[in-house]
Amino acid sequence: MRAAEGVSIGEDTAVDTEGALQMTSTGDASASNVEIKAGAIVHSGSITLEAPRRAELSKDIILTTAGPLVLNTSGSASESVAGIGTRTQVQAAELTIRSSGKAQVGKDTNITASGNLHIESTGNTSKSLATIKEGSQIVVNGDATIKSGNKATLEKNVAVTVSQNLHLEATRCQVHKSALVTAGAKSGNCF
Repeated sequence: MRAAEGVSIGEDTAVDTEGALQMTSTGDASASNVEIKAGAIVHSGSITLEAPRRAELSKDIILTTAGPLVLNTSGSASESVAGIGTRTQVQAAELTIRSSGKAQVGKDTNITASGNLHIESTGNTSKSLATIKEGSQIVVNGDATIKSGNKATLEKNVAVTVSQNLHLEATRCQVHKSALVTAGAKSGNCF
């Protein structure tokens, strides 16, 4: 699916395909968003959401992909958001969330990646943030990178389990004292 402005899968919609699901917005207006809306159930061989402004999984989604899940925005840091919403369940081979602004995992979300995980805010303005929000549980069977040119946060009651290396790097780091981080190895300036 490709459009100059918004592209979405509607609320409470079920999508089941063995092929690739590619959703792209090519416009540069504030409506240049790609979203899988609340309550959707999506199964696909691979999933890519790309837009200048917002590439998001809304809340309460169940998403399974045998291949990679990519959420990517290319807009300015002040309005760019790539992320996974509240209470969403994700199973993917690889997961990449990249934005010049906010790259985020929402509250009480469960993610299992059989391969690698990459969450990155590529900007370095005050709006650039890589975050895993309160109560989320993430299990990665490969390497994980959480990186920001500004700030990276692991909020309270977050659990991140990485079988190989966890790299956590930012200009400013905030790991809540109740966050549980387990990894085969840890690197980056946040540790």
